[in-house]
Amino acid sequence: MSTAGASCSDTSLKPPTREGPRAAWSLSVPSGENTTAIAGRVAVIANDRAVLGVDPGSGRELWRVPSGEDDEVDVVGDLIVHRRKAAGADAVRFSVIEAANGRTLWQDGPAMRVQVTQDAVLTTVCGEGTDCEITRRDLRTGKVRWKLGSDGVRLANTAVGVRPRPSRRPGGSTFPAAATTGPCRASGGSGWYSVVAGRTLISTDHDPPSGDENCTVTVSATEALTGHREWTRKVYAGREAAASARSGSPRPAPAST
Repeated sequence: MSTAGASCSDTSLKPPTREGPRAAWSLSVPSGENTTAIAGRVAVIANDRAVLGVDPGSGRELWRVPSGEDDEVDVVGDLIVHRRKAAGADAVRFSVIEAANGRTLWQDGPAMRVQVTQDAVLTTVCGEGTDCEITRRDLRTGKVRWKLGSDGVRLANTAVGVRPRPSRRPGGSTFPAAATTGPCRASGGSGWYSVVAGRTLISTDHDPPSGDENCTVTVSATEALTGHREWTRKVYAGREAAASARSGSPRPAPAST
């Protein structure tokens, strides 16, 4: 099966030399760019008008829920998390939906931030002041597992094992990374990053000791479920005067006199 939106023609593209196989079925869906994923035994089609559940064998529409232009959909196994911008506020409301029948299992919000993992939904809610609270809820039941005051704590941008958009297929383990450029700074504003590989949290500390010309970056790996520190390494991001990258080896210490 496939979904498609409008696209511009390119005269340089050659037509296929032969026709493909005849379509088993076709389905009319709301206009717009559609993205598709398989959730359990249901094909989930989402765009800025609606989220649909379709039987991939027959093309029969099983259910439909309205969707908006700024809505986002996460597919986790046989469940769907439908996130919606709260009206008149910089916050998010969300529903957890069974892909098999479109039934809403539970919903919550508004929250300042909503993140989805393989088995949980984590929300960040802030009061009128600066105090915020991070809550972990069971993905299927909505049961609260723990709450944590978020003063000095933030959630990493990377989710563990979840497809952020319906169109993305699960692949092998990925390890995204980001890097800063330019001269290093002894403290503040240098950048800290957190990425997830499998169930391991990789974090970087870009705050080198005072006077460190090598721009030492400390990289550590922590088991996400237990917080156990697995390893720590140092890499060197030293820069020349023109801000070009140095080699991966530390600058040799000056000779003693």
